[in-house]
Amino acid sequence: MESQNNFKRSIMNNNGTLKTTLTLMMALLFMATGCSQKSQQAPGPLELVSGDLFSNRPTNVPMVAVLIKLKTPSLIESGSVDSEGNLSVNQDVLNALVAEQDKTLNELKELSKEIKLLFSYKFTVNALALAVPLGLYDQVGELGTIAEIEKETLFDRPVIDQAFVEARKEGLNKAIKEASQFEVTSVSHIGANAAYEAGITGKGIKVGVIDTGVDFTHKMLGGSGNPKEFEEMNKEEATALFPNSKVVGGYDFTGPDYSPGSILPDWRIPRPDVNPMDEGGHGTHVAGSVAGIGDGVNTYDGVAPDADIYALKVFGNNGGTSDTVVIAAMEWAMDPNGDLDPSDRLDVLNLSLGGNFGKPYILYSLAVKNLAKAGVITTISAGNSGPTPYIVGAPGTAEESISVGASVDGMPKNWQFESVAFTTAEGEELLSRRVEGAFTTPI
Repeated sequence: MESQNNFKRSIMNNNGTLKTTLTLMMALLFMATGCSQKSQQAPGPLELVSGDLFSNRPTNVPMVAVLIKLKTPSLIESGSVDSEGNLSVNQDVLNALVAEQDKTLNELKELSKEIKLLFSYKFTVNALALAVPLGLYDQVGELGTIAEIEKETLFDRPVIDQAFVEARKEGLNKAIKEASQFEVTSVSHIGANAAYEAGITGKGIKVGVIDTGVDFTHKMLGGSGNPKEFEEMNKEEATALFPNSKVVGGYDFTGPDYSPGSILPDWRIPRPDVNPMDEGGHGTHVAGSVAGIGDGVNTYDGVAPDADIYALKVFGNNGGTSDTVVIAAMEWAMDPNGDLDPSDRLDVLNLSLGGNFGKPYILYSLAVKNLAKAGVITTISAGNSGPTPYIVGAPGTAEESISVGASVDGMPKNWQFESVAFTTAEGEELLSRRVEGAFTTPI
């Protein structure tokens, strides 16, 4: 891991040519993998979420992440839902599905030892996520059990501009305090007060936040608010701080280094762990908006303050993510304890992520459709790229999702602006918004 971090710093601080750096980096990477003790072991079966994407000998075979949908219907498609929204699994279909996946994995192993299993899905879709040598893509798609094959779809990383926040912290805190004075907040803006008056506060509702993780040390989210707990934590291992009374469950589906668009092949493979701590900030922001507990002075409650939060981390510390990982989080939401009994499924999934100009009819859309049948509501960002035709981001393009666009509330700061008056030659006074230019004298 340290050698990979040194490679990254070498790229960022390179004073020579990029080509020379990359060549040296890849040579060292292959030497390191070629000398590992694993090379002395006999080849085993395909491993789930393998930590060994490539073979242990030097290789230049390009790999591609793919989703293959198998022919047997998924457990949601083949199951029955009662009047209360409870899904019953068809045991005959379950047995057939497991047998089909096992058969496919055996055929893939015979096709190439280079093929690695990333994730398997049973509820949302009957599918496998694989890392496949690019030259074998067509051959994999021709296996008899496969109905469809597609390359993974990448999603952009949701980002909070920390420099913007720090530069305007005083103004933001003032605006938050003013929100209570004007009785206009993001919560009241969407009409949540009417739900509160009816006694609906989210109690008993399980909400999965599919995002960058959740900071469960945050005071609004069941933590102590002590920064040292965050700073001193090993964020790849279990901790006594998680779960807590607000963030009651979750999982990290990627590990810290995952970045599907990375130039480092090893970073394009997810390596899940049990700690869904947020190191980017966005998922924590979302969780607070959903169900945070405010202090009534500097912060106010989220929309559903009594709801339980599940932190489903689908991003590494940098870069974007992919539908292979997002569907894995959806799959977990249908069966958190992995016993193939969906009675513990979540109620709502929030996905504030996506990629512009999203395709509406691929496997993650089928996953969203099946979740809707099972009674799981998905609320997904429509994007933040303005009113451009067809720009709505995937997976918000799925027909069964609640795709949400951005809006502003009625707080004075959103419609009252400082102005400047001009008097025309005819004596008429004109008002215009006062704006300080980047290169002008400060107003």
